[in-house]
Amino acid sequence: MSDSANLTSQQKILVVGAGSIGLRHAQNFASFGCDVAFVSQRKDLKFKTFESIQKALSVFIPDTVVIANKTVDHITSLKQILTADTKSLIIVEKPLFSIMPNPELILTSAQKQNIKVAYNLRFHPLVSWLRQELKNEKVLNALFYVGQYLPTWRPQDDYRKSYSALKNEGGGVLRDLSHEIDMGIYLFGAFKEFLFYSGKVSSLEIQSDDTFMSLARFKSQTVLNLNMNYLDRIKQRFYVVNTDQDSFKIDFMAKTAVKNDQVLNFNIDGNTSYLEMTKDILFLRAESLCSYDEAIQTVQLFDRVDHDGQQKDWIQL
Repeated sequence: MSDSANLTSQQKILVVGAGSIGLRHAQNFASFGCDVAFVSQRKDLKFKTFESIQKALSVFIPDTVVIANKTVDHITSLKQILTADTKSLIIVEKPLFSIMPNPELILTSAQKQNIKVAYNLRFHPLVSWLRQELKNEKVLNALFYVGQYLPTWRPQDDYRKSYSALKNEGGGVLRDLSHEIDMGIYLFGAFKEFLFYSGKVSSLEIQSDDTFMSLARFKSQTVLNLNMNYLDRIKQRFYVVNTDQDSFKIDFMAKTAVKNDQVLNFNIDGNTSYLEMTKDILFLRAESLCSYDEAIQTVQLFDRVDHDGQQKDWIQL
């Protein structure tokens, strides 16, 4: 990041939704001196609050709007913002939508350019290291694994009442952990085809899928083995990548990066990637964030999985 990231920003930031992720965004923007406001029904917030998007846009006039409400509400919020014809940069918390809009949302190229999706893992130091290492390498195959036992995600809350447990609110492991889908696109390019299994295999009291496993191939010919779940009592997230010349592994829990037999340790915390993303939004106008067109690839995958269930043949994309 540029040294300008150390400067105080006076930008106005509007956050739609005051759940845990909305509050994280607000606190990070405020730490850079931004004027932050919320669209929320909550009365206990330490920020100025508006009851509607329309009122906030007309009175507060934000430089950037962050959509951080429930995934199923993203499309409604986005339509309201676009209808207002705002010049604000629009950041949508991941995933962009829970399903493809029906009827399809028609956007101009300028509108698409102004919409970014907050896949903060793109800004994680381990991912930045890996992407730099892969620049001049031919990637052959990769394994992405992410798993955590759902009741331990938010131990203060009843997991059975969380949006993760409710498919009709955009829950389910594929949508919840869609970072790994975006990371495939970010590191290897566009998908070409994939096989998958998606379903509920545990005794968790949820209405959504707890397991997604996939074998995917990209147009670059890289093959990806993807495993994500709500089941792993050993909280894990790691990527293994093999190229013609080298082997790499990044481990988000151990905070280590490995190239062949060389191990690097990283001093990072859970907010590091969010802070780096905030800097990108404020000082580079979301230059490195996931684009609208990239994010739509992930939503299209959601729809194919929902439609095709347990797939035994290649799906052409």
